[in-house]
Amino acid sequence: MANESSDCLPERTFQYQDSLPPLPVPSLEGSLAKYLDAVRPFATQQEYEATVENVRNFKEGIGQVLHQKLLHRARTKRNWLEEWWLDAYLELRMPSQLNVNFGGPAPYLEHCWPPAEGTQLQRTSVGMWYTLQYWDLIRTERLAPHKAGRAGLDMDQYRMLFCTCKVPGVSKDTILNYFKTETEGPCPSHVVVMCRGRVFTFDTLCNGKILTPPELLRQLKYVTECCEGEPAGDGVAALTSEERTTWAKAREHLISIDPANKSILESIQSSLFVVSLDEAKPYATPENYTPLTLGSLTGDPTIRWGDKSYNSISYADGTFACNCDHAPYDGMILVSMSYYIDCQLKATDGKWEGSDMARTIPLPEELIFKMDDRARQDVQLAKQHYLETTQNLQLVCCAFTSFGKAAIKQRKLYSDTFVQLAMQLAYYRKHGRPGSCYETAMTRRFYHGRTETMRPCTQETVVWCHTMQDPTCSDDVKRQALLKAFNKHNQLMAEAQNGEGFDRHLLGLYLIAKNEGFPIPQLFMDPLYAKRIVMSITAWKSDPQTDAESLFQTLSHIMENQLSGSLPERTFQYQDSLPPLPVPSLEGSLAKYLDAVRPFATQQEYEATVENVRNFKEGIGQVLHQKLLHRARTKRNWLEEWWLDVAYLELRMPSQLNVNFGGPAPYLEHCWPPAEGTQLQRTSVGMWYTLQYWDLIRTERLAPHKAGRAGLDMDQYRMLFCTCKVPGVSKDTILNYFKTETEGPCPSHVVVMCRGRLKYVTECCEGEPAGDGVAALTSEERTTWAKAREHLISIDPANKSILESIQSSLFVLTLETLVGDPTIRWGDKSYNSISYADGTFGSNCDHSPYDAMILVSLCYYIDQQLEATDGKWTTQNLQLVCCAFTSFGKAAIKQRKLHPDTFIQLAMQLAYYRKHGRPGSCYETAMTRRFYHGRTETMRPCTQEAVVWCHTMQDPTCSDDVKRKALLKAFNKHNHLMAEAQNAEGFDRHLLGMYLVAKEEGLPVPPLFMDPLYGKSGGGGNFVLSSSLVGYTTVLGAVAPMVPHGYGFFYRIRDDKIVMSITAWKSDPQTDAESLFQTLCASLHDVLQLATTSQL
Repeated sequence: MANESSDCLPERTFQYQDSLPPLPVPSLEGSLAKYLDAVRPFATQQEYEATVENVRNFKEGIGQVLHQKLLHRARTKRNWLEEWWLDAYLELRMPSQLNVNFGGPAPYLEHCWPPAEGTQLQRTSVGMWYTLQYWDLIRTERLAPHKAGRAGLDMDQYRMLFCTCKVPGVSKDTILNYFKTETEGPCPSHVVVMCRGRVFTFDTLCNGKILTPPELLRQLKYVTECCEGEPAGDGVAALTSEERTTWAKAREHLISIDPANKSILESIQSSLFVVSLDEAKPYATPENYTPLTLGSLTGDPTIRWGDKSYNSISYADGTFACNCDHAPYDGMILVSMSYYIDCQLKATDGKWEGSDMARTIPLPEELIFKMDDRARQDVQLAKQHYLETTQNLQLVCCAFTSFGKAAIKQRKLYSDTFVQLAMQLAYYRKHGRPGSCYETAMTRRFYHGRTETMRPCTQETVVWCHTMQDPTCSDDVKRQALLKAFNKHNQLMAEAQNGEGFDRHLLGLYLIAKNEGFPIPQLFMDPLYAKRIVMSITAWKSDPQTDAESLFQTLSHIMENQLSGSLPERTFQYQDSLPPLPVPSLEGSLAKYLDAVRPFATQQEYEATVENVRNFKEGIGQVLHQKLLHRARTKRNWLEEWWLDVAYLELRMPSQLNVNFGGPAPYLEHCWPPAEGTQLQRTSVGMWYTLQYWDLIRTERLAPHKAGRAGLDMDQYRMLFCTCKVPGVSKDTILNYFKTETEGPCPSHVVVMCRGRLKYVTECCEGEPAGDGVAALTSEERTTWAKAREHLISIDPANKSILESIQSSLFVLTLETLVGDPTIRWGDKSYNSISYADGTFGSNCDHSPYDAMILVSLCYYIDQQLEATDGKWTTQNLQLVCCAFTSFGKAAIKQRKLHPDTFIQLAMQLAYYRKHGRPGSCYETAMTRRFYHGRTETMRPCTQEAVVWCHTMQDPTCSDDVKRKALLKAFNKHNHLMAEAQNAEGFDRHLLGMYLVAKEEGLPVPPLFMDPLYGKSGGGGNFVLSSSLVGYTTVLGAVAPMVPHGYGFFYRIRDDKIVMSITAWKSDPQTDAESLFQTLCASLHDVLQLATTSQL
């Protein structure tokens, strides 16, 4: 076998399988609403009204029964769909090879392997070797698990790529999988080679090592020499192309002739894969793959086993293709392997760079079926039926070369959606009607998830197609319609990938009815239900309405026009389509809470808390949770108002140091190092870029942020400019004056503060007495400031006008001469841009209206223009260390297949544990902007797994292996919790919601919130580590500690370094930011060393 990497093996291929969430069952109401939306484009008004009635009857009648039975099934199976979906393949009786299998050309001809005579066997040996390396990666679990963000995806389909075969049955087929990982036991290692209707096999291992390309070449040459000049074999493989019941009966007869035939079939079924040595020369180019692709689907049936999970087809001109059974896995699994091979070939220019020496190994064995006249007749009929069917297939596989992904992404459009909408328009133009279309949505974020149907032919798409064909519609009308179609497509794709599609749900309800013996519900006999998928890039020649070549030409023309006329996405365009913030399950949140407090508890404390939680869950918790669910049904974000009130507006402590965030602007590292006499000139340039960013938001030209295809909430960008907090005696308020260009006029003035004075334009204060410094009032305790403000207004009405001018201004520009001067920054302003006398810059921002990553985006934009980096921020009682850790950075961490943010968070946990001798309750920000007006959720890095790992690191009796295993568990737990928090499945905001329900309803505060572990673990704002990753750019910030004995920890991660700002209160003798920084640096080294030598 290939040698294991000596570097590291932190994550194993199948390690996330046990922690994947079960496949959810969508709500009945949601699926039926989506179904009605999907059929609307194909219905007359009369048809649609009839279908609406059908759906209503289903929802109010049998649908409820079926849905409850489906929910019951989902409670007993981690994937309620899995068996049914596989049966959808296995129960089909039509021939698989052309109707079910997928095939296509290998991409190697675009790089180092263009068609060339005499290269077939040599290239095949190299391609086989890389294929075997990929098998070895899976078998030894060194293939990195795929992820969506930090969340692991299901990798079970990779078990089906090798050593897998479908076996025909009279009424239903079966899948046989012989693959095993190294830890599970022996795995078949032989391949089958088919040539001129004959079958050969040989083992790909010799003394446990994969055969080298020279050794594989010798085996392949032996096969071809055996076949050269000899009559063709019986071609039994052609039987796999037959109708399934016919093939099942032919197989039974074949076995009945001689028991040896059964052994041959088992050898083929259990083989790693089949190599098809094809004598055809389907010349292809990077611009036209048609002959090669057609050959992969319709080539010689006597040299490919149609039921095999992978047939690697090698053509006589040195080109390659494949044909694969679709039942055990989906196309993207094969794409991953093909991409791996393609990368290896490009790296070596398609050549074998190892030794040409070949060991003495057994020659291939020919597998010869015992045949009789009936068996030969079965083969002959199979070839005849196959040939007749393949003659009816028209295929076009060409490259559209006018542009590609780069040009589409440059316009801030999603490439797949772009092509899908172009295809819709092409079909509409050619056939004069909408084309119902199936697009695959991957659901591998769930246990054994495969696919969901995404239907691109939406009502919005049809409206756009109408406008494109209507000469009276202006370009602006067409663009707006296109944008709506884009948004709808992206929304539906995101829902489908999140298990919220409707097709599989309806299939489940149908199968429940079928299996339970119910009459088929009227819904599934509705005429609109049967208007199914018609679109595909291939076409049957027997249908006079379809022509693949014509459709390709139409599609090419449309994509060119679509690119030139497409409308970039607008900043706030996704706001109306964002999903509401969900309420997690009560059981889930309480279980996570218990898990979170465990590291801080003695056994006695923990048992008391468990009892508290049980009482809460069985008592008042149920009441509060139901009230919270009721609130969630009436508000798109049930948390929004509460979070603003509790976290910010009701706080009475001084905001400027305890709530605001601030930090250095990153411009000094490149073109703006500290320099006397540069302050005003640099400030003018920085202001100009800041105003450009405001204009991008105001005109909605700032590209909306996304997670994959799904738009994220951009509402906080409205709060960056023209926003101010106003103090109140008991509660503050937020005033926002910002408006987009389409909404109306927006304030455009700035306020400049210099030596305690306020001006709308810069004015030299030099030589003049300092101003009154009214801005210092904003640094006061909030009630004190509110009363001072009321008094200020009572002195003269002009004072109120001045305050309103400051509040409504774009931002405040602070011209500093003294570091940290409170008289020249308005602490309630959403953005104070601080300009220092030495030409460096910083910021101070009220945290209430938005989160720090919004400012990071602004600073990164400016930084991109200026190519600059960060400086310092300090205050008297605040100790701040802002330094770079330069030993390594993101590149070294990612090289070890570890998530950089998790890496740093665990190193910080270890540093705190080493310095203070106990776990450190920690707050890390998890972004929830995929939900309407979503902001953040708490992610708690101090897990029980992290504490156990810290114990092992400090225990000299623990071996490195024990430490590595503990580290991996801590990594996995952290990544799992972060993924849940980002998906609104955290528990802190949920508990906060129930606390606030109790408060608003006048109920007693539940004992859960007075439990000692609630505050000890960080609840109620008591985290001793307040941390946040501010990204992977050049921007940094700083934040004060959350509690007197705590630390603030902001960090940014670059390829070669990690830049950190750590704060602590000087008044607390237990904390020391400088000491923690040094301990953290040592911990980072220790974690990297542990990961470097890891063989987990």
